[in-house]
Amino acid sequence: MDEIFDVITGRSYGIAHLRTKVISYRLLLDKQQVSVDLHVYYANHCYTRSRTAKDPEEAVLFREWKKDDTLDERVFFAHSDTNSLFSFHG
Repeated sequence: MDEIFDVITGRSYGIAHLRTKVISYRLLLDKQQVSVDLHVYYANHCYTRSRTAKDPEEAVLFREWKKDDTLDERVFFAHSDTNSLFSFHG
């Protein structure tokens, strides 16, 4: 998925930069060069927040059980500061 539509704001946001990435490193281990792949995954909590009473049902992207046995409904969240991970698409 390269884009997500936020029903709360009515805007689409690019999320392609959150795809899984593989970064390869060359290291020296016991005087021998080895290649190590680092797999970078972004958890869905990077772009969601807990649903509030003001958020509509259709805004819920997924639900998950917390350790305290409460159900957490997660909605899209584009940080409103200038350091946002997301770009607005139209």
